[in-house]
Amino acid sequence: MPLSGYYLPRAALEDGIVYQFEEQGFRSGPEYWYFTTKEEQDSLFLMTTVYGSDFQQQQLSVERKVSNGWIQEQLLLFFPDGDQSRQVPAEIMTQNVFAFDLVDSLELLHYSISWKENLDSVIAKKRLFRNKRFLGFDTVQVLGKPSRAALFLVRDMIEDEREGTLTLNLKSYEFYAQGWGLVQKDQYYME
Repeated sequence: MPLSGYYLPRAALEDGIVYQFEEQGFRSGPEYWYFTTKEEQDSLFLMTTVYGSDFQQQQLSVERKVSNGWIQEQLLLFFPDGDQSRQVPAEIMTQNVFAFDLVDSLELLHYSISWKENLDSVIAKKRLFRNKRFLGFDTVQVLGKPSRAALFLVRDMIEDEREGTLTLNLKSYEFYAQGWGLVQKDQYYME
């Protein structure tokens, strides 16, 4: 399977690793992603905790490795609520996060979740639909050195039920470096 070494950061298998992702564009400040793994009953789990630039937790993701990729087992979203944050579990409708056996852009990996969010004192249900296509291999810089990377085209559609359905369409290019996982994501809003 050509993509088996591209999703999981190798250091997550040891003591874990923190990545700092720098946003360019509409958001300011970095995000911090902490990757660690846990083995339990012959299964390998990847736990990813995402923190904002203010070090407030935003997400906790638990994924399980299966024979041909990674699937989402649990996703908790954290939203500010006064002096604390509110924890909201996402409903996982389609678990596919990453597949090892994709060989060309004709194969589609589908992932979808929904969650409820308090927006302007109104509880709104949101849904994310994600399609991911493997485009081949490229080279990216990781810590100043060239590294082989698997390139994916990702299309996200986010629906928000407030006042009818508002829809946000996003297009991204994701680069997964061998042994490093996701190292770069270029994201664009679609009209």
